Amino acid sequence: MVEGCVSRRFVRFHGFRRPGLDKIIQLREKTLKNERKRVSTRLVAGLLAVLVAGAGLALTSGTASGLQTVTQSARVSGVDKYATSASAAITSHNNNATSSVLVSGESYADALSAAALAGAVSGPVILTDPNTLKGSTSLAIGQINSTTAAGHTVYIVGGTAAVGADVATSLTDLGYTVSRVSGADRVATADAVATKIRTMQDFGTNWDSDTTVFLTTARNFADAVAASGIAFKNVMPILLVEPGDALSAGTKAVLDSAVNSIEHVIILGGTAAVSDAVEAEVKTILNGAAGTTAIEVTRVGGTDRYDTAKKLMELRTKATVLNGFGETATNVILVNGTSHEDGMSATALAGAAATMTLLTDGTGTLNATTSAALTAKSSTISTVRAIGRTADLSAAEMTAADAAATTTTVTCTISASEGGTTMTVTFSGAVLGAEGDQDGSSNADGTGAGLESNYKLNNTAISANANNSAGSAGAGDVDQPNLTEVVGSTAAATAASITFGTAFAVGDVLSATTSITDTSAQAIAGCSHTVANDATRPTATVDSFRIGATQGLLHFSEAVEDFAGNATTVTDDMTSTSSGTDTTFLVTQVTGTNYYRFTHKDGSAFISGQILTISTTAGDFTDLGDLDMAANKTATASTDTTGPTATATVASTTYTQAKSATLGTTGTFTIGAVAGGVANGTVGNLWTFEAIEGSAGAAPAISLYDTVNRKIVLAADFTSPTSASQPTADNICSTVNGHADVGANFKCLVVAGGNSAAVVASSSVGGGTSGEAVHNIDVTYSELMDPAFATISYYTVDADADTTYTDDGVEAVRVAGCTTADDTSGCENSTGANSHIAGTMQFKYTATSAAMDITKGSSVLGISTSVTDYKGNAVGSSTYRVTIN
Repeated sequence: MVEGCVSRRFVRFHGFRRPGLDKIIQLREKTLKNERKRVSTRLVAGLLAVLVAGAGLALTSGTASGLQTVTQSARVSGVDKYATSASAAITSHNNNATSSVLVSGESYADALSAAALAGAVSGPVILTDPNTLKGSTSLAIGQINSTTAAGHTVYIVGGTAAVGADVATSLTDLGYTVSRVSGADRVATADAVATKIRTMQDFGTNWDSDTTVFLTTARNFADAVAASGIAFKNVMPILLVEPGDALSAGTKAVLDSAVNSIEHVIILGGTAAVSDAVEAEVKTILNGAAGTTAIEVTRVGGTDRYDTAKKLMELRTKATVLNGFGETATNVILVNGTSHEDGMSATALAGAAATMTLLTDGTGTLNATTSAALTAKSSTISTVRAIGRTADLSAAEMTAADAAATTTTVTCTISASEGGTTMTVTFSGAVLGAEGDQDGSSNADGTGAGLESNYKLNNTAISANANNSAGSAGAGDVDQPNLTEVVGSTAAATAASITFGTAFAVGDVLSATTSITDTSAQAIAGCSHTVANDATRPTATVDSFRIGATQGLLHFSEAVEDFAGNATTVTDDMTSTSSGTDTTFLVTQVTGTNYYRFTHKDGSAFISGQILTISTTAGDFTDLGDLDMAANKTATASTDTTGPTATATVASTTYTQAKSATLGTTGTFTIGAVAGGVANGTVGNLWTFEAIEGSAGAAPAISLYDTVNRKIVLAADFTSPTSASQPTADNICSTVNGHADVGANFKCLVVAGGNSAAVVASSSVGGGTSGEAVHNIDVTYSELMDPAFATISYYTVDADADTTYTDDGVEAVRVAGCTTADDTSGCENSTGANSHIAGTMQFKYTATSAAMDITKGSSVLGISTSVTDYKGNAVGSSTYRVTIN
């Protein structure tokens, strides 16, 4: 009966009925119905609020930050799980359903399969107390009903042990049509639900338009909860399997039905949830138009329930051409993954278009895997919604979810100074853009951040000159912009540098426009910079002036002009008061910096007691705002007899994955390593794949996966296969890719269809394409270095630390960065320039075998004694060995 209400059945049972009461009730119901038709939209909203409050429901709003691009939609919750479920139903189907699906709120056993049925009848899944129809549940059904009571069907999923007969009777007493769908147990109930759906419509399809169902464990709810939204949306039944090695007879009958014609099964969970044996059994079932095509299987299994939900979202958002559903993750439903109730109640909300379900762990801190899933799709997620009370899914978790899914607008800053000609724009994140060309033979515009018209001077878009050579900008125009590319890309950048033909004046306004977009095609915030009066005088620092050295180094706090001379002209801006040596200097600028190299004109060494003076009066150098130094700068030659020290680290690594030669006969395929797996890079060359003769009539199956000896063995009936066990390339690849362990680390690709007619001898996974590792190694020195320190032949890697360098990989120079004048192949992989000033050197090291590969903490870098600091002190008297970390 309805808790808190007096039904006609209750009155009769207790003898309270009086003549005419039925007519009074009927008249009152008719009056209320007419009143509802006349009430305004605003009053309907008010009535709903009153009804919700009266039923003990709470619609709690979340807080959205104005700085975020993600909105936290109103939390759906109630005073208990039944009130939460009622609230979810009203939220998804207010006055908009002719059917609803009722499941037990105390046991998930039968409720696991309800989602697709709810999708088929276009109604919500609502929890009920097993023994009593609560007021909140009754309210929800009444509020979502868009027709007469008799016209609304309530489907009860599960037997009377799950949802009692009294609940069904209370519903019929209220005038609803009740239909119970159940089986002898939870597995049979799932079979019955699928069969019921098929009487209403076809099952949903996947990316290949194949009729598809889900298969998951009957002994846990988490994976089914994660899939409930897509099961509802696409009407894909969720079938269940008990732990063990076989499908139930009923489930196999559903899968093997010509009427159902199921062509694809998505297994939810790893092999601990649904065994390899069950997967293999599914693959033996033949369906399709001719009844001769084996069911295809895709397994979605993570390291835990949170990872499985994440991987399901990845499958749903993967492009259809890559065997994904091609959806966009715009909305995310978050539910507690340690209990089933809120997840079941969220089914219809999660079944909305572009909506994904992720799980939290009830700890009060957002699960790390779920956070990573939100961040991975942050470019498309616009709303995040909690289903459940804060005791189950805390406000802190929702705040963290918002933060994880937030994509902040890219901003920019501009630097440019009075008298300068270079405008530098630095972006807070990656933006789209490609450099144009100005390489001496051609001139072409770039795009995005590389297009000059996306920048302005005094509110007028700037234009590039037509000259083929950079450095030739004239009055009123600029050279083609140079970009600092995102490593590995020529289509994205983090900074732009534009050289003008006319110096900037005080008051000039430079700007970057919102026509520039980030890598998600969202407009940047735009920025501007007003050139200020330069009132700061330059200062000088002498970085290296050593006794016995023949070269020194100094720098200014800002750009100066008219200081550097040339290789033969003595500067009048520097003098020396010491006797016994040359007192005149030649000065040359270190390209692109405010640093200057100085030497005696006669090439002699600096001596003890020598004093260097940078004069503010003898010369005429100034900063770009025509200010000179406030006072002379002096420095005394000092002693330096200590050689530099160095550290070496692997800054980044790019792997080429091993892939076998084409294997098999007639039906052929390749086996390749998956990035980040156990066979990553050069390790893949150590793995082998073998196909052996298996049992007669047995479908292809993995018989050995040996991570110690690095071996994969597949067994199949190559001699006399049945139609169900044919070792086709498709079936072999499906077996390899569907195996929880093998599929996570290797990828089988079909080369040619048909049967593979013979066993495959043990073959190297790297037999077609060898696995490689290209390491970018950063060497950092303790001091200024001589410019020749970056000579590549001075550096050799000893991967196995055996002091023998000839058995190791190959060292190569760092790739130069891309510019409009030079876009050498691979320039996008540059991570910067070597700098003797900063004492930083990077080179590439390529390993083509595991023995050549670097092991951090034990591999060694050998540095030649030819490497010296700026004074000329060598790194050592013999090869300097540094451990690579």
